Amino acid sequence: MSTIAITLPTERPNIIGIFLREVRYEFVRALRTRAYSLSVMGFPVVFYLFFGILMNRNENFHGISVATNMLAGYAVFGAIGASLFGIGVGLAGDLSAGWLELKRASPMPPLAYLLAKCCTAMGFATIIVSLLTLMGIFFGGVHISPLEYVRMVALIIVGCIPFASLGLLLALLAPIFPTYHLKQLMLGVFHYPGAGSTASHWLALTIFTFLMLFCAGYAFRRREQNS
Repeated sequence: MSTIAITLPTERPNIIGIFLREVRYEFVRALRTRAYSLSVMGFPVVFYLFFGILMNRNENFHGISVATNMLAGYAVFGAIGASLFGIGVGLAGDLSAGWLELKRASPMPPLAYLLAKCCTAMGFATIIVSLLTLMGIFFGGVHISPLEYVRMVALIIVGCIPFASLGLLLALLAPIFPTYHLKQLMLGVFHYPGAGSTASHWLALTIFTFLMLFCAGYAFRRREQNS
């Protein structure tokens, strides 16, 4: 008596579709996270409104209006915030909540996770640049051509990459920075359980302080020798 083996056809995963869905879900999640979306978009817009438009609307700096100068500056500020907070803080939160472990257990390519966060930062940076440009044109007397706007957006998108890379590094190396240890000590004030002992956090802060002082002293001596 013979048996017949039936082989079912296996479908190859749609890698592009996986990447696009991950980008979409990450962007929607970031947009719905009010603490992130409102702060990342709100700070550069509010700062530009006060310092670039209300206080310096008709001022000039080296032949360039202050409103135009600050438009470029706060566009970069917005890109830095979107990248560092979106990538660094987002990845650190996923690590602490165990969400990244669940992602790694799924068949999703690891690169899709990182690409989604990077694209989300680029999307928020583009929104910020657009809002600042509209404010500058309608309220700050800024004159900008469509080509200049396109160049601004392109520069901001490319500029998000190094800051997103920095955010990844900061998220993965967060325990070595003094902010992490100071936060753990602050949590101890309210009797919240933290990671590590109080002595270890004070030791880390002390080592970091002396290391920075040593580097600053070395840089100061080099500057004195070269002057």
